Amino acid sequence: MDKELFTMPAIGERIRTQNNRGTADPVFCIQVLERIGPIDPEHSDGSVYFYDQEMCELYYEDGHDPDEWKRLNVLYCNDYLGDPSLPDHIVVSGYKEKWITIQTCFTEVGCQAYLELNGHNLRHYFGHRIYVDHSGRNVEMNAIREYLRSLPSPDNS
Repeated sequence: MDKELFTMPAIGERIRTQNNRGTADPVFCIQVLERIGPIDPEHSDGSVYFYDQEMCELYYEDGHDPDEWKRLNVLYCNDYLGDPSLPDHIVVSGYKEKWITIQTCFTEVGCQAYLELNGHNLRHYFGHRIYVDHSGRNVEMNAIREYLRSLPSPDNS
């Protein structure tokens, strides 16, 4: 990783020139997708099938074996229509999805550097993204951003 990218003047230059995604006071966030459950499948974002509750073998539609999820979902839909065919050792449940911010940066490059260094630690989540929020009315963050913006361009130093 190029240390020159992370000098105070270089960060200030990126704050001045980056795409702020339509907000005057952006904060770039690394977010991870968590799935919360079990909940009633009828009131959820999706279905998960537990094959063995002791071993906790889970099948999600976008999981490691989507074909098995499809097969189980057909059986579950048949159960729901009155034709019991889902084996007794399989339990269906639902889940809700929630994006959680785990890191914030002043620039998108800072988020990309974080993912390069630490992205391997996010493999247990159901996804991650760089999301732009705003730091409006956060006087501390905005004071630091303004200070960084006021530094001379790295080309002028």
